[in-house]
Parts: sequence; C-alpha cells; structure tokens
Amino acid sequence: AAAPAAVKEVFFPLSDVRLEGGRLGLQQDLNRKYLLWLDPDRLLSRFRSSAGLKPKAPSYAGWEDPDAHLVYLPGHILAFWMAGAAMTVEATGDAELRRRILYVIDELAEVQKAHGCGYALAPEGGRQLWRDVASGKIDVPHSNKQEANGWSVNDSFEPIYTLNKVLLGLHYIYRATGSEKAKKVFLDLSDWFGHDVVDRLSDEQVQKLIFCEHGSLPETFVYAERMTGDKKYGAWARRLCATTYIEGMTGGNPGWLTGHHANNDIPRFTGFERVYRLTGEEKLHRAAVNAWADIAARRTWANGGNSDHEHFFAPAEFEQHLNGSGCESCNSVNMLRLTEALFESDPTSTRGDFYERCLYNHILSTHEPGRGRTVYFTSLKPGDYRMYAHAFDSMWCCVGTGLEAPGKYAQMVFTHAADDSAVSVQLFEPASLNWRARGVRLRQTTQFPAGESSRVTVEAVGANPTFALKVRVP
Repeated sequence: AAAPAAVKEVFFPLSDVRLEGGRLGLQQDLNRKYLLWLDPDRLLSRFRSSAGLKPKAPSYAGWEDPDAHLVYLPGHILAFWMAGAAMTVEATGDAELRRRILYVIDELAEVQKAHGCGYALAPEGGRQLWRDVASGKIDVPHSNKQEANGWSVNDSFEPIYTLNKVLLGLHYIYRATGSEKAKKVFLDLSDWFGHDVVDRLSDEQVQKLIFCEHGSLPETFVYAERMTGDKKYGAWARRLCATTYIEGMTGGNPGWLTGHHANNDIPRFTGFERVYRLTGEEKLHRAAVNAWADIAARRTWANGGNSDHEHFFAPAEFEQHLNGSGCESCNSVNMLRLTEALFESDPTSTRGDFYERCLYNHILSTHEPGRGRTVYFTSLKPGDYRMYAHAFDSMWCCVGTGLEAPGKYAQMVFTHAADDSAVSVQLFEPASLNWRARGVRLRQTTQFPAGESSRVTVEAVGANPTFALKVRVP
C-alpha cells in the first residue's frame, strides 16, 4: 500500500488569526449576527420530529418545508449553520454562538438516543429509507439522459448530501470546542452509516448509491480516522469514492465535465484529495488536480465563479451563456474548499491567485451588504438585478454555504510551511496572526482592494526567531 501523502503547506487554526476590519472582517461580523438571528430550535425541528420527539419550534420555510414548490431538503440548513457557527466561534471567540452549538450537540444526542442508534437526520421516514437501501433497494434515477448524477435515493431528495453536511457540521463543532459529546455524536453517526449501510452493500451497490449527489462524503470518514486511528473509517472513505469520476478525470479527456452538474462534481474531488492524503493513492490526487485545473483555467467566469443553470458547458460556449442564470454561489464556495485541499499538497501561486479572485469577486459579492443575506445565482449581465434570500423563508443551498463561508474568511490570509521554516502572506487583508509554534505575532495592514500596498509588521519574536517571510506576488 502507498504511504500517506505529505502536507507541504499548513493552514493556521482559525483561532490564531483575527481579521481586523477590511471587507472580509466586516462581512464575517455581519454573518455572525445572521447566525445569531437564526433559532436553533427551529433548525432542529425536523430532526426531533423524525425521532418521534416533540419539536420545540416550527421549522423554517423554503427548502426546509415539505410543501416547498421545488425542493424539500430537511436538515441541510442546520448542518450549514453548525459549520458556519463553529468556524465563527473559532474565528471570533463569540461566547453565545459557542453556547448554541453545544446546545445543538445536546439536542442531536437526544435524537440519537430516541432512534436507539447513531442515526440523526431530519427526513420523515428516513430510517426506513436506509433499511431499504441496506437491503439492496437502491433507485437513483437520471433526471435526463445527459445527467451525470442522480438527485434522489428511492424518491428521497439527496439524503446523502444532507448526511455529508451534518457530519461536516459536527466535525467543525468538535474542532472548535473540543467537546467529547460532539465527537461521540459525529462518530456514532459515522458508525451507523458505515456499519448499517455501507458494510451491507457490495462495491457495485455502493457505486450505485453514490451516483446521487453526496457532497464530499469520503472526507468526513477521513476525519473520523484522524480522530480515532481506526482504519475502518478510511476503508469506508475509499469505498465512497465514485469510480466513474476517478476514471473520468485521470483519463485526460478535456471535455469530460461538460454537461455535468457543477456543484455535484466539485465536492467529490475534495473528497478524493482528502482520501489521497490518508492513503497516498496517486490517482485520487490526479483526478482532483485535473478537475481543478480544468475548472479554474477553462470553465471559470471573470469573477471566479463557474457554470450556468448549475451545469458546466463547453469552454467554447461562454458567449452564448452570458444571458443565462449566472454562476451559483455554492459552486464557488466548494471551489474554495477544493483549492484549500490542493494547496496543502501543492501550494502554487496559481491556486492563490484563483482563491483571491473567486473570494473577492464572487463570494463577497453574493452577500447583501446590509443584512448578510445571500444570492443563489450571480448574473454576468451588466446592470442586472440580484435576488437575495429571505432571512427566514428561503433556506436554499446557497443560503447554507452563505452561512458557512464567512466563518473561515481568515483561512488563507496566512499559511506556514509544514516544518515551520516559513510563514506566507497569501491574501492582502488587515489581520493579525499568533504563530504559536514560533512564538511570533504578525500584523498585516492594508486598504486592499482599494489600495495597492500592504504592510506586514513582526510584533513579537520568540526564542527561535529565524524564519522566512514569503509574500504571494499577485
């Protein structure tokens, strides 16, 4: 077996970097207030009802509402809220958000207790759905002949997508708080899916199941192995990697992604990269690298976003898609996540440039500047309008990624070499860094993007002061 792949560049914990104003800091604070507007009991409503427990508050509307016009995806907004709130706790130290995320953990532990197992998801009839899947009943239909993924499992809309988001939210809460209960809820849910579903299916059946959109699901099982050292989680992670995508993006076909649902594809490659880091399986890394290069270089609009009506089109067709829906917010959030994963393996300035362009020109623009609400699509047409989500009654997927992304706006400002020999300035944003391994404190001051300079000050140096300071040349 191959050895685990080395990490070359490391992100600082969000707790060690503080944004100090600037566009990123202001938007992060606006999102913090929006996270506090949302009621955890409303977000938890359908988790409790699915477990036979009385909800403490009604659920929100939009995609959390079974009477929604197009999509019913119960539970996904709580999952995104958990991730965003947890990262915001790390990034800002907000005590009330910390209290609320630990309350959510208490509630989800009660949901698991009511189910009598690690299951903790929101859809009505969800336990029976997964019993049917485990028995071999797996229907994941194509929405049309060209579609490269499915949207439902046995008529339930994207249940493994929501599973992925819940697991990620739990992981982030554990990382932010160190809560042993959060760790247990995370591992119990992982064990339920691994033992009660994955282990009962053949490899062919697993591949059939993950034809449905499922985010970066293998990634969460990598985190479980990192937490515990138990190899079963890595084995599950590898089985949850979609073979068609591995083969499709290691084969060198430049048109393979054309026609694919973009936000279905991008997180899959993030999952591949995380599994590669655990196992050293080169073809997983190659698939992720090729996908990123194809999307970033050939399928990206000027603002860093991609696709039209959620789908990749042929690179020669950009002009005819100018009058389309525009680029989806979720896609860009997930391209930033994929960029982060690859940057740790291969920290190139090209990836840093893409990250900056996508973050500043698309993601920051998706947030309404007064109340932090988000848009689904960003039009490329000059002077076009934007449709912002309602604070409580929309609850689209892009509301979810909008809640998540600002918590880690400081993620890419500073990075450091794996051996702590160097610290790098990747983004030009007013921020301070506490580099604990070196006993060093740095502060960056800048007016970017309004100004054209940035000043980095070394404010304190510990007992081992020799290190390189690197700056990305944009």
